[in-house]
Amino acid sequence: MKERIKKNLFDLMLVPGLSGHEDRVRRAIAERLQETGITSRSDCLGNLIASFEGTGPSVMLFTHMDQLGFVVRKIETNGLLRLERLGGVPERALASQQVLVCVGKGRDVPGIIANKSHHATTADEKYRVVPCKELYVDTGLTSAEEVANAGIKIGTPVVYAPNFVELANGRIGGTSVDDRAGCAVLLEVARALASEPRLLLLDEPAAGLNEVETQKAAEMIMGLGERGVTVILVEHDMKIVMSISDEILVLNYGAKIAEGPPASIRTDPGVIKAYLGDEESYS
Repeated sequence: MKERIKKNLFDLMLVPGLSGHEDRVRRAIAERLQETGITSRSDCLGNLIASFEGTGPSVMLFTHMDQLGFVVRKIETNGLLRLERLGGVPERALASQQVLVCVGKGRDVPGIIANKSHHATTADEKYRVVPCKELYVDTGLTSAEEVANAGIKIGTPVVYAPNFVELANGRIGGTSVDDRAGCAVLLEVARALASEPRLLLLDEPAAGLNEVETQKAAEMIMGLGERGVTVILVEHDMKIVMSISDEILVLNYGAKIAEGPPASIRTDPGVIKAYLGDEESYS
């Protein structure tokens, strides 16, 4: 599963999809869903939706699929492109970046955000962050006519050149990694739901949730049980564990200290000492 998620992540990171121009990303995700036998649909806002029937409360899992970048603001007579930022793009990280001008699949135009050579800058320029409006993209095209013939016009989306890099200890870097990681995870969730699993492992589903959201998560997990799905829940939120579990196995520093139904766990001295703090809080 981990390797499949990583492959989907890397593949999706290589697909350009500026905010408002996510068509290629949406198609790539839809194709992967179709390969798993999952039907999806798009709405008028460009959302890609896959639904799975079930009982209990309705739950929506969602993620973004776009990325930060730019649009072409101006085309100079010499073919250079001026940009406008779209999203929280830091100006201090723009100069010398490789970009991709997104005209269409198979027709995209690579470019470089130009940067004056260090030896040609004045003392005041050497440590100055150049504003985006003063930067330009060199695509190698030498006239406005050549730019137009390449399909580039005002408003054409521009993104950082898609790439990924595998770092040490399983870490990953690259363009659009945040949103596309969410897409890769949801693809795996959809695959699991489509397979109608009899056993499901949930690792800390309540992490980061507020009280209302935690209650909704508990209801969702209980609904899975009512459908005949066995759920193995790894969780530190003792309230949710006590409220929905049939059987609990308690570990402390990797060693089992108790096992049994919630009623016996609640009064187990070792568990109270290690996790609950005091018996009254969960009685």
